[in-house]
Amino acid sequence: MVCVCSLIYIAYSIRLFFVEEDVRYSMILGIAIAAFTFFEFGFNIYDLVKYRNKFTPTTKAVKMVGFCSTLTCFVLTQIALTSLSEMNMGVWNGAFGVCIGLVCLAIGLYMSLKRFPNSEIEIQQS
Repeated sequence: MVCVCSLIYIAYSIRLFFVEEDVRYSMILGIAIAAFTFFEFGFNIYDLVKYRNKFTPTTKAVKMVGFCSTLTCFVLTQIALTSLSEMNMGVWNGAFGVCIGLVCLAIGLYMSLKRFPNSEIEIQQS
């Protein structure tokens, strides 16, 4: 599921290269988005420290999905804060979104491959 969401996010970020949108956030909304992002980042750091010795698949998945969520929030924070300036930063926002989407895609692929510890598929003969 992380892979599918990452591919959709990459497609959304690529759209920023071609569409000349003039999205403007108010300063209060931009600061609120940044505050939420850093709160979520701190919450995920707290979870990493709290569950650092737990290696169950569920805790690993929660940590990785939380990390991907925080990364996408950083992109939204960049978009919100750069909208306060007068320059058009759509290309840079799109590039950062594609990079973060690729990182999340790699994390999703890693999670999918670690789900099956043996890379060889055994065929049962009847």
